[in-house]
Amino acid sequence: MDYLEERKISYDIGLCQINNWWLKKLNIKNHELLNPKKNIFVAAKIYNENVKICKGNIYCALSMYNTGKKKSIIGNKYAKRVIKIRNKIKKEVEKWN
Repeated sequence: MDYLEERKISYDIGLCQINNWWLKKLNIKNHELLNPKKNIFVAAKIYNENVKICKGNIYCALSMYNTGKKKSIIGNKYAKRVIKIRNKIKKEVEKWN
């Protein structure tokens, strides 16, 4: 990871694939995010803050999680993929009940 940081290359860390640009903003070290519990906690914190900033708009919040921007082509594509997966999982879970 130091190699990537030295060359200013973007990378994602851990289970929730938290981008390294969040490190400075959250004042955490990249190795901390290798702990699965910490990674999930930090991802939830990021997403929760994004939902507040985006006034409940989950597409906007997911775009920010992925790119740091409320609106971006990449972020919007990411948000659509995540929502599509969430809906697929939701349908499967509903079958169990």
